[in-house]
Amino acid sequence: MSSNILFCTEKWCAGRPDLGLTISFQHLFDTFSRCYPEQKYNTIHLDEAGTVYNTHVDEILIKYCMAWNVEIIIFSLLGDAPVNPTLKTYKALKDLGIYTCFMWPDTNVSSLNTINGLQGLSDLHVSLDNPASEAHDGLKKLNNHIGLWTAKDSNLYYNQEGKDINVSFVGSTVYPDRIHFLQYLKDSVLDIHIGGGQREEKLTRDKYADLIRRSKIGINFAISPDQTFYQTKGRVFEIMLSGSMLLEFKNPATSRLFTPDVDYVEFSDKEDLLDKIKYYLGNEDERLKIAEQGYRTCREKYSPQIFWDTVMDRVKC
Repeated sequence: MSSNILFCTEKWCAGRPDLGLTISFQHLFDTFSRCYPEQKYNTIHLDEAGTVYNTHVDEILIKYCMAWNVEIIIFSLLGDAPVNPTLKTYKALKDLGIYTCFMWPDTNVSSLNTINGLQGLSDLHVSLDNPASEAHDGLKKLNNHIGLWTAKDSNLYYNQEGKDINVSFVGSTVYPDRIHFLQYLKDSVLDIHIGGGQREEKLTRDKYADLIRRSKIGINFAISPDQTFYQTKGRVFEIMLSGSMLLEFKNPATSRLFTPDVDYVEFSDKEDLLDKIKYYLGNEDERLKIAEQGYRTCREKYSPQIFWDTVMDRVKC
């Protein structure tokens, strides 16, 4: 492969420079470059165009593509923000014959509306979150919309020995379901590390990954940020690839990719969560067996190489 590829994404988390670089540097740029080390690519950042250069991406994207003979653009849009390209630009890209691929970390209602609105102007849409709800499951299947997972950088997430944190949750703590469960664990005087991630604690990617790798058990909550559907969050892969045992809220999304009680352990309520933390901390052999199987399944089925080969095979069709 030797196409001219352009990534058009946000640069900063939530478009805010004070929160640090977007996670797209990890699960898009870094994983792509490691899977295809000979393939060169460039980037244009939606938020940086306005914040730094006082312009809109519409004003530069077409000119850039024509100047550098861009053949493929991989988009990751910034929600509903006005910094995203307009339909006029997508139409111009289509007229130029440029292949457009859109990555969707959260396939919510807004994302689905955009996907449907871009039919005829887009070539491929990739959901990274494996969404599950009656609404999602009942959607008309589009030939150019596929479901994969969040590719994770093996330089950040790997099986680190000498884990010294019994149990952790590292991520946003402000959502209602998380507040409910985490407060219960705190009140139970459990030895647990609870961290706020990039948005709340402004953790660097290295510090965040270090906390995940050092944890014997990692907790995840599968409900979407808008509390309307289930999704297989990137944290699932981070925990498993770190050789930690995943404790995941029972849901139909994660169980489509992994096997409960084999690759990970489900919990159904706060009492069940606490009981299983205590049980698996006290039964190391069982915990390590599940953690090891989750690690193997993740590496064998959901590696960055498989992810990008799947995407690029579609792009080349």
